Amino acid sequence: MRNILIICNNYSTGKDANGVCAKNVVEQLRREGHNVYIITEYDKSIERDEFVNFIKEEKQRNGFIEKIIKAYNYPNTMKERAKKYIIMARKIIQIKNIDIVISFYKPFDTIFAAYTLKKEFSNVFFVNYHMDILTDPDEPNCFLKLYKCIKAKMFFKREYRLIDLVLLPMSLSGVYKEINIEYVDFPLYIKYYSDEKYNTDFFNHNVINIVYIGTLDYFNRNPHFFFELLKEYNNYNRKKIELHIWGNIDQKVSQMIDGINVIYHGYIQNKFVRSIQLQADFILNVSNKIIL
Repeated sequence: MRNILIICNNYSTGKDANGVCAKNVVEQLRREGHNVYIITEYDKSIERDEFVNFIKEEKQRNGFIEKIIKAYNYPNTMKERAKKYIIMARKIIQIKNIDIVISFYKPFDTIFAAYTLKKEFSNVFFVNYHMDILTDPDEPNCFLKLYKCIKAKMFFKREYRLIDLVLLPMSLSGVYKEINIEYVDFPLYIKYYSDEKYNTDFFNHNVINIVYIGTLDYFNRNPHFFFELLKEYNNYNRKKIELHIWGNIDQKVSQMIDGINVIYHGYIQNKFVRSIQLQADFILNVSNKIIL
């Protein structure tokens, strides 16, 4: 039995896929008999107990001076929140005799906290679990973007040299050869997970029903090519396509949808995801942009 500390920004089965994965990992570790403690950002839907610890949500300021400071500190743009993770984690590591610390990315400040704490607690085994692949910074200025990319790559090199184990998405398999880097699938589903049936009577069986579940944003997952393909298909085929989306879509993606028969259903609980996917004709997966 190990004492394990989880550092994550989201810990729930609600709107965030990273939160779903973090909760699944925690539940699996507890089933194996480990003591698991969590540090996460405050969420009123999560019940506080002796194992769950909250930090207060940081309000982001986007003034001119703040943008300059964030650019200089990139990729650690939320330094105050990272400090809160570090201070709370330091206490728990010492009081609870923590053996293993697992930090989930995104956001960056959780893995920065782990990087800082590893220097102080060399006897503790640290795991940085990258739930998202590394992407270009959302920066219109080409020079500033280059600067941010260089800083991000420099940190990643320092990270895998210091952290005991770095877990990356399977989509990057083989890119990095370091012995302390492993490639894993996202733990959105777990072995003992109990699926619940979801009523999909709203599917029109005279059309092809395609389902997408998750966040669909222009910055990380640009679905432009797929949407253009759908438009071309609908122009030349009798049996039309309906695209069903559960999750969050941003404004740029919303503008791309013009001319496509899209039904937006809002958010869905993780326990219903498999049921919906099994009843669809096709399942859409828009991978993240892969930037090395």
